Amino acid sequence: MTCGRPGDAVRSSPRGPLTARCGNFSRVPRGLLPFEVEPWYTHDLRRPLAIELAICKSGVQRTHDSIWGDVHVSYLEEDPDRLHMQLALREARAAAELGEVPVGAIVIHPEYGIVAKASNRKETLRDASAHAEILAIGQASIALGGWRLEGCTLYVTLEPCPMCAGAIIQSRIPRLVFGAHDPKAGAVGSVVQLLEPGLFNHEVVWQGGVLAEQCGEVLSAFFREKRERKS
Repeated sequence: MTCGRPGDAVRSSPRGPLTARCGNFSRVPRGLLPFEVEPWYTHDLRRPLAIELAICKSGVQRTHDSIWGDVHVSYLEEDPDRLHMQLALREARAAAELGEVPVGAIVIHPEYGIVAKASNRKETLRDASAHAEILAIGQASIALGGWRLEGCTLYVTLEPCPMCAGAIIQSRIPRLVFGAHDPKAGAVGSVVQLLEPGLFNHEVVWQGGVLAEQCGEVLSAFFREKRERKS
């Protein structure tokens, strides 16, 4: 599928047609996910990153305020990894508002831009596998019409656990970027290293520590607030 100008284009999928606008998938078939999916793209996410950077010259956009901190997304950020991690952080803070451990993830496709965004829903769904990475990978697979997420980059605010690292390998994601390290369950070097080159039949290039302080502070604030409630 190509997208040379604004307008709708239809891409076939094993699970039905998906509508794309300006190269970004803007709708997922209802009923295919175990939870209600909000509209994926607000006005600032509907366009490819290069267009957004050209349009959003005003600098910083505040999406909403919460006890977990103001959510700021700077479109003047020149480092795409830092910009995308800010969007993942927005998902993490949304999870905290629901009482979920604040971990957020997004998937970026090199042509279509953002094809998935998710946050931890372990408590909401009563599902131990409902980590942000797992849900984002599932959304991206539906959006792209297949389980191979070749060419995509997964951004997540916390170092993936063994389950999520395995899902990254299985979905053939070639690149991972995460924020804070997880000394208790991290599977990308903190506890074990499942993404070691040559260990499996698929190699993942990874980078950790992007906006690590901000990602870690969201988690610290969440657990600090929980402790204060108990005392």
